[in-house]
Amino acid sequence: MRVLHVVVPLLFVVLAAIALVATVRGRFSIFHDLSRPYFWLLVAQWFFLAGDAALGENRPTFERAWKGAIAVLLAASFGIDLWRRRRAQAASPSPTDA
Repeated sequence: MRVLHVVVPLLFVVLAAIALVATVRGRFSIFHDLSRPYFWLLVAQWFFLAGDAALGENRPTFERAWKGAIAVLLAASFGIDLWRRRRAQAASPSPTDA
């Protein structure tokens, strides 16, 4: 196995972990603007990674592991960000309540 086959996937896992830490600290929002195409590309990429990790036939174990790790970290970031958005919407009074 070449060095790039190990270093690049580990770099992606580290970047996904950084995104999770930034989301937990409240400095990063994945749901910034749902109308932007990058959000939907990120969702498509997540489905691709999760599918390869779960159902990747004839793929090396290391490849399935790093794709699964990235998919779990991104899903956790999505979940935390969505929870924060819903909590903020519930705390702010809506115009119909007045």
